[in-house]
Amino acid sequence: MNVFKCKVITFTKKRLFLLNKYFFKGIELDRVNLVKDLGVYLDSSLSFNDHYIHIQNRASSMLGFIMRSCNNFDNPIALKSLYCAFVRSILDYNSIIWSPYTSGPIHSIEAIQNRFLRIISNKCNIQRSPHTSYEPLLSYLNIDILQVRRVKHYICLIYKLLNGFVNCPDLLSNISFSVPGHSTRQTDTFYVPF
Repeated sequence: MNVFKCKVITFTKKRLFLLNKYFFKGIELDRVNLVKDLGVYLDSSLSFNDHYIHIQNRASSMLGFIMRSCNNFDNPIALKSLYCAFVRSILDYNSIIWSPYTSGPIHSIEAIQNRFLRIISNKCNIQRSPHTSYEPLLSYLNIDILQVRRVKHYICLIYKLLNGFVNCPDLLSNISFSVPGHSTRQTDTFYVPF
């Protein structure tokens, strides 16, 4: 193991916390506030703000590159395929971990897909009034809103957990089942523990 590649990070929401020193082979490990693990940027407060900025910049530059490279393309299916392969894959990667829950990051990430929809409507002469909803374009291209895709990813993960396709007892133990003691009219399978 390379000691100089090892870092220390403390995940906490507290303002004041103990900063312990950690040593490996007699060398003090560097303390950082941001690490990249499996393509996801984790900061010490687990806010994922740095990750949101990173994927927005990366997806936006990739979208610009595709549109410059494919300037002569006017087939919406081909452009959609390029978008899904090279841009949306950036916005979807590991989204179960970093999925935003506040409106700011949700809208800024969605703005990249909306930019693609604006570009494709202009390039392919698809009629769309300015300052209107993107829903007709989304349905025409058979594309989901990114937030809806992230919810579908959550549902798929829960399905796989419950049916044994994903072997993760720690995650499965966090799902609360409602098992009535006797026959009732309540049909809820899950409940939110308080």
